[in-house]
Amino acid sequence: MSGTSGTKTITSGGSAFYHLTLDDGGGTTTFELQDALDVDGNLTITGGTLDTKSGSNFGINVAGNWSNSDIFTARTSTTTFDGTADHTITTNAQAFYNLTLNNTGAGGSDDIIISGALDVDNILTITDGDLDIDTSDPNVTLAGNLSIGANGSVDAGSGTFTFDGNGSKTWTDASAAIQDFGAVVVDGTAKTITAMSNIKAASLTIGADDTLDLTGYTLTLTGTGTPLVKNGTFTTTNSTLVY
Repeated sequence: MSGTSGTKTITSGGSAFYHLTLDDGGGTTTFELQDALDVDGNLTITGGTLDTKSGSNFGINVAGNWSNSDIFTARTSTTTFDGTADHTITTNAQAFYNLTLNNTGAGGSDDIIISGALDVDNILTITDGDLDIDTSDPNVTLAGNLSIGANGSVDAGSGTFTFDGNGSKTWTDASAAIQDFGAVVVDGTAKTITAMSNIKAASLTIGADDTLDLTGYTLTLTGTGTPLVKNGTFTTTNSTLVY
């Protein structure tokens, strides 16, 4: 789909695209959704803005690669990756609002590889599949809740995983083996993260006006050196810290 300026609308009518490429040829086109978008293959934003539409916030499902070279306006939409094989999300540092990973491929073929900084302005849900933040070592920022389902997993790299934003949010891990998120930072504006299960990280840094509430659960830190830096509040009532 192409165009060099103005607003072009995308109406799927309930039918899925296979591959979808948006390209404004270096112009200023906005490609605006008119209903939910389902892409069974790859979604490529070569040029232009993909907009989920103000007031509608239409959802997007993608089974293949997400390759963004320009602008994505997520508004308050949910983007779901629901493939059955390895695929890559190339972000161009553009934020998602709600991001759901539900790759039902066989183990070893269910990687969702993140290329570029991953910013989620609300909820990150790993229902199924493997969040790969090891291959390209991106930094991840999350403003909302983190939820890992029974079939979800994470490959952490050298980037940081930061809970930013403000208010009280939760960290829940229901996977068979508690997932190690690498270098975790709680650093928002009076941010509180409450563990709703046992959790794991290589290291944990709590910002000066921020809180990690571990009450009743276990935090395992797998890193070396000084894996816990507590500048803010660390609530440990009836909890266990494992080094």
